Amino acid sequence: MAYSIALLQAFRHETGLQTSNPPPAIKHGLQQLSGHIFTAKALLEKSYAFGWYRTQLPNTVLGMGWNSIYVKKMPKIIPRTHVGPLIAHGGSLPGYHVSIALLPEINSSVVVCTNSIALGDVSGWVSMALLEALVDTPEPSDYLALATEAAGNAALSVKRFEEKLEAARTTGAAPRSREDYVGRYRDEKRRWVIDVRARDTAPSGLEVAFQGLDSQAWALSHYENDTFSWLASREEQARRGRMVTYPLVADHFKLYFQADHGGSGKIDRLLWKHEALAPVEQQYFMKEGE
Repeated sequence: MAYSIALLQAFRHETGLQTSNPPPAIKHGLQQLSGHIFTAKALLEKSYAFGWYRTQLPNTVLGMGWNSIYVKKMPKIIPRTHVGPLIAHGGSLPGYHVSIALLPEINSSVVVCTNSIALGDVSGWVSMALLEALVDTPEPSDYLALATEAAGNAALSVKRFEEKLEAARTTGAAPRSREDYVGRYRDEKRRWVIDVRARDTAPSGLEVAFQGLDSQAWALSHYENDTFSWLASREEQARRGRMVTYPLVADHFKLYFQADHGGSGKIDRLLWKHEALAPVEQQYFMKEGE
């Protein structure tokens, strides 16, 4: 809250909306909160500042968390009178959600912090409800209905993702014996290692341990051919501190094992597309001892 107040003071001081004496502690507030990249082609402004999303109201709002992936339609904030741009930022890590919104022209801000990850982004819904009250909207949104819709979809997100993976599965060959996959795989360029170990309780009899850490070990399920999945249930991911609010990407949870190109037929590398924009062929880990 102290930061939002200081940033508002800096912005208003630099734009002439108010005079601060002594000068604000934060410098270049105008540059921080000005739009630098347009995020949508529309009559009403939607742009990106330095870590902030700017939205000209009335409009749907960017930068208020991940609820947009869980509901069919986000609410539109409609002020009763002119209140200037809404400038927002949302953030999260396993264990908390934060939402902050600024309305510099009316010298107001809303900051909501939660100490848990719920079914949907509670900080986003609460922030928007408070903003609607602050701008005296003539058409309040039904946030109870929106939160209920988001919670239902969030709870089923992994299960629905599993159904999509299953539908895309081919009738490929059965896996090799698990001993063929077991070993340490190393990416020398990134100094990353992936251990594939035997685990009798796993569906495939194998587990993956990222960086060789027991805390980052996940059971593997055979997907198709020499491809395995380390996708776990939403409940297990949440219990173990993984983010469960981001869009699920199939390739992120797949490990592709490949045989030696020299003709021996032995597994000598593993491909894992952990960087979304890089080709999977460039994201390989070589098996030690092969």
